[in-house]
Amino acid sequence: MNVSTVPVSGPGTARAIWIGLALVLGAGLAVGWQYEFVDDVIGGGIAQLLGGSEASGWLGPLVTAGIAGLAGTFTACNVACFASVGPLTASGSGATRRELVTHATRQVLLLGGGMTLVAGCYGVVAVLAGQSLPMLSEASYGPVPARLAQASLVNTAFGIGLTAVAVRYLMGRPLQGNRGMVLLGCLLGLLIVGRPFPMFREVLADAVGSGNAVVAAALMVVVALGNLVFVAVLFLGVIAAAGPAIHRVSAARPRLLLTIGGCLLLALGTFSVAYWGVRIPLLVM
Repeated sequence: MNVSTVPVSGPGTARAIWIGLALVLGAGLAVGWQYEFVDDVIGGGIAQLLGGSEASGWLGPLVTAGIAGLAGTFTACNVACFASVGPLTASGSGATRRELVTHATRQVLLLGGGMTLVAGCYGVVAVLAGQSLPMLSEASYGPVPARLAQASLVNTAFGIGLTAVAVRYLMGRPLQGNRGMVLLGCLLGLLIVGRPFPMFREVLADAVGSGNAVVAAALMVVVALGNLVFVAVLFLGVIAAAGPAIHRVSAARPRLLLTIGGCLLLALGTFSVAYWGVRIPLLVM
């Protein structure tokens, strides 16, 4: 059964409760988010665990970019990437475990393709902008540092976009087919554009300093794909372990996965808007 053709219906009260919980979860996460712990302890810990690169030439910066991508997975500007797990699961098809894993792998590749497109374009734009790029500038717009202004604007826009996708899922009109996954990947690619994580800014500075648009695009793509690793492993692990059971549940209750996916998107979209659009501006102003 194709879940994209099944309308989401049911008791309005139950759906309102789920939506309310998603909104509260997103807002609560934004209020309680401790960026010092996440950036320094989790992100810094991952970076330290993976270590640096002693490779020379072009290989060293690429390895560093991959480490920055992995280390930044749980930062505030990237945690919403995990929202993609809901739509990916809801788009599942097939009956056997092999069919489900094959389909899931294709969906992850399409998601990565969309992220790659946006990240590569950002690398090119960054080289053209040079040190005037707000993310690398030491300037301020009033009391707001330029890098935080860029991060706030981009991540708030991302949160609004994620919320719009959530509404589609809750209305039973999810992003469909290959184009839908690529579009979702492009949306997630904005997380690279709004990334103020210190280690990523070092990679971005190296990309701009190279003066080579191809090198800069490659570095940004590696960072983006590094962000996707944990999501891909989580999603493919869930499908490999419980894919047939998820398929049976989807066949029996086709609106359930759409509702779960929509609420997950809504929670993390709310988090992005509340954290980057409200909390961060209030902290720096």
